[in-house]
Amino acid sequence: MAKDNKKLEVEKLKTEIERLKKELKKRKKYGLVWEEKPEELVEMCKEKLPVLKEVKNKEIITDKDKPVNLLIEGDNYHALSVLNYTHAKKVDVIYIDPPYNTGQKDFKYNDQWVDIEDTYRHSKWLAFMEKRLVLAKNLLKNNGVIFIQIDDNEIAQLKLLCDEIFGPNNFRNMLVWAYRTGGSPSKKDVFGRKHDYILFYSRSDNYFFNVLKEKIYYQKDFFGAKKDEKGNFYAEVNLRDVVEGEIELFKGGKFYKKINVKPVLNLSSERVMDFPSQKPIGLIKFLLEVTTNKDSIICDFFAGTGSTGEAVLDLNRDDNGNRKFILCTNNENNIATDICYPRIKKAIFGFKNRPALGGNLKYFKTDFVDYDEPTDKNKIKLTRQATEMLCVREGTFERVEDNEKFKIFKNSDHYTGIIWDQTAIPAFKKAIKDIEGKFSVYVFSLGDEAFDDEFKDVKQKVQLSPIPEAILRVYRRIFR
Repeated sequence: MAKDNKKLEVEKLKTEIERLKKELKKRKKYGLVWEEKPEELVEMCKEKLPVLKEVKNKEIITDKDKPVNLLIEGDNYHALSVLNYTHAKKVDVIYIDPPYNTGQKDFKYNDQWVDIEDTYRHSKWLAFMEKRLVLAKNLLKNNGVIFIQIDDNEIAQLKLLCDEIFGPNNFRNMLVWAYRTGGSPSKKDVFGRKHDYILFYSRSDNYFFNVLKEKIYYQKDFFGAKKDEKGNFYAEVNLRDVVEGEIELFKGGKFYKKINVKPVLNLSSERVMDFPSQKPIGLIKFLLEVTTNKDSIICDFFAGTGSTGEAVLDLNRDDNGNRKFILCTNNENNIATDICYPRIKKAIFGFKNRPALGGNLKYFKTDFVDYDEPTDKNKIKLTRQATEMLCVREGTFERVEDNEKFKIFKNSDHYTGIIWDQTAIPAFKKAIKDIEGKFSVYVFSLGDEAFDDEFKDVKQKVQLSPIPEAILRVYRRIFR
């Protein structure tokens, strides 16, 4: 008997050794490895699902025919989770300026400041960033791009992390922004810190990029030089990666416009007091100038003071564009309510010597629906709380009809119908009978039924989607 037990233990040990060998073979030979640290804000989503709730008194509408921009107050992990349903593969450009993790009270993990002496300092930051960048990638169109601004504290780790998430073949460039010129280093530094890095990645190798060149003047003639009207020699060259000062941009060989990226933010009228790490409008406009068209969607999920939103509005004014922004920020120290929102509002209506840029804005907060298991009761609860999410997904915010069983919203040329009670389908069809236009119709279903038979007579007019299963599929992929 003892002999059999020993033989069984040996077999178990052999099996375990083979399993470990297979695991070791799977491990990467090169790449980034860090100590995974659980994040409370992420773990809570296993039982509570994020949704959006509009703050109606913060709505700004200046032109109903123009697109609506979004400001979402809440943790960006939760906001990105919602956007994975509403904006999957819809975003053209992401620009973010995340915490630099300097150890000087600029980065929190699980509501605690990460100190420079914290032995898991880099692991916590990488765990934090990895979860958000994976969600961000899902938002980008196939020809979309992302810019991530960072300094020397995490640039090496971030480059490897982005190679894993976006693929090393989709690394486009590492730009250098010189935020200070001249001056001397501090007492402890041999050389002064005068620049940040901007990592530039694309979703695929088919990325969008405006072919813009800049004009550089030379002291004397040279082969291939051109002459301007004053007799100065110049050349039109590809944009340099050091971004500072005034630049003349050319498109198709013709002068396009001048842009100015102020290298010293503290001397700029754009500066928002008490936020020394903010970036100037000119810098963000420069990045958007070469990577967007007039109808692009731009997302910044570390929005902070709202510089990206103002840059988008400013660029729209320059070329009469219809770009839309999505800003996400938490409200720590009231940065969303007291800094970001008022700044966007002032930009829209104008302030001091700055002209009104115009535009529309919807303000949302992240909220949660208890969803510990997929019961019928929980599905009904999620569907009832999903109205704002569906309006954001379709870009339809003007209320047309509102009753207990269904709702209808619209924008200038598109309608959204939300039907909570299947018995209300005939009444809904009657309500839309004389309305010209296309409808995206969401029908509550405990399963995944879209009720095509009930809409046969209006199938040319409606596009059907069952809810909440489509939302749950996205959340299961993210949270489980």
